[in-house]
Amino acid sequence: MTPPTTENPLPLLDVPMSPDEVIARLDTASRRGRLPGFRARPPGALFQTDAWGTPFDSDLFAHAGTLDAGVRLKFDVRLRRRLPSIYAVLLVLTVWPGAPLTDSLLRMWFDWYHRLTQIDFFQTGSFEWFTYAWYIPLCVLPLPFMWKGWMRRSHMSARVSALEMIAKIAGELGVSVPPEAARAVASPPQPSFTGGGGGSAAAG
Repeated sequence: MTPPTTENPLPLLDVPMSPDEVIARLDTASRRGRLPGFRARPPGALFQTDAWGTPFDSDLFAHAGTLDAGVRLKFDVRLRRRLPSIYAVLLVLTVWPGAPLTDSLLRMWFDWYHRLTQIDFFQTGSFEWFTYAWYIPLCVLPLPFMWKGWMRRSHMSARVSALEMIAKIAGELGVSVPPEAARAVASPPQPSFTGGGGGSAAAG
């Protein structure tokens, strides 16, 4: 799981309860299906819930600070590493087998292409690398931009999901919903998917 981000922090909740009372109240809500992914006392946090993203999901963690009468809940969102790792492996496995397949098909379909690959300049020993010289850059160069777009959409959509979850948590604990969370519930933003923009939250 990725480290929590410190940019654009999520709103706080001041709750007139002890940490144990908070856990008990939210555990009851979770058992009734109102807090997806709720887990009490994960390492380094008071509790966690789901924060859905597109295409990668995250987790919302709550940390308890002390108040004169109660606790202050501070939240952060952390990206789950498993699915991004699977995406990365699939990208590598998809690009490399495509090179010899493309080379074979082009040689079979076009005699002129086969003759081009036989030029001495495009051979290193028995390896004929002409197809690899243009195919690999063509496939690999866009990948960092694709990845950046996926991560940006995931962070933006997970933040919307986290704000919606904070609003639910506030309701379960009987405290005021922070304005930003209330706006997310009332009118979730719909960022554009073009140019590496963000995506809307989706169930994961």
